[in-house]
Amino acid sequence: MNGLRGKVAIVTGGARGLGYSIVERLVAEGASVAILALHAESVDNAVAKLGADPSRVMGLVADVSQEEAIRVAVA
Repeated sequence: MNGLRGKVAIVTGGARGLGYSIVERLVAEGASVAILALHAESVDNAVAKLGADPSRVMGLVADVSQEEAIRVAVA
């Protein structure tokens, strides 16, 4: 499955639950994914659990209710 190879996705709340399931599918489809969540430990655990190529998955701590945090994460 490589339908999303070359694409980049940002998944907020991607460290657990439905967000994590979405991340798993995107990675399986070939996308590069940035996981955003509130807590560093959750982000680190999600990235480690995926076991994906580190050049394709990155974890970022960000409060998506704060506009500046989103700007920093995207930059």
